[in-house]
Amino acid sequence: MNKKENMVEKGSEAYYQRQVSMGRSTLLLVVALTVLNLGLVFAGANTYLLFSASGPYYLTVMARGFDLAAYGAVNQSYTWAALAASTLVLGLYLLCWLWSKKQHNWLVAGLVLFILDTICLVLLCRFVFGDYMGSMMDFLMHGWVLYELVVAVRAARRLHDGAYTI
Repeated sequence: MNKKENMVEKGSEAYYQRQVSMGRSTLLLVVALTVLNLGLVFAGANTYLLFSASGPYYLTVMARGFDLAAYGAVNQSYTWAALAASTLVLGLYLLCWLWSKKQHNWLVAGLVLFILDTICLVLLCRFVFGDYMGSMMDFLMHGWVLYELVVAVRAARRLHDGAYTI
């Protein structure tokens, strides 16, 4: 297969549609890996996958710690409340992914959600973890996801302004 066959002309409708598709795929990847991370938390694994939303993950991890301190066991009331909040946030991400196929404004909503998640990561690093160096890969991955979503939002706007269909 020739590489030029996969290339699309920059500025064309197909070019912008590909950028929107990549942004939507990135949003879905964030949701899937966050769900997988939450599953790993409940399985007791000490593994954390990058490209996930930090807020739901760390909220659940900290809630399990609160349960351990308060009840002497994990998966008690704090954990279930955190899991409910995490499910709500992930549901919002999923709705943004699903509805962004028809309306580009949902990509903007997904971008805003991920900006808030990045702010949560910065605040956690500053006030809970005490340093930023331990989370450098998280920051790099968050930056990449933010870049992909910004590019997708700009492409969706160009498609909308150019009267293309998304």
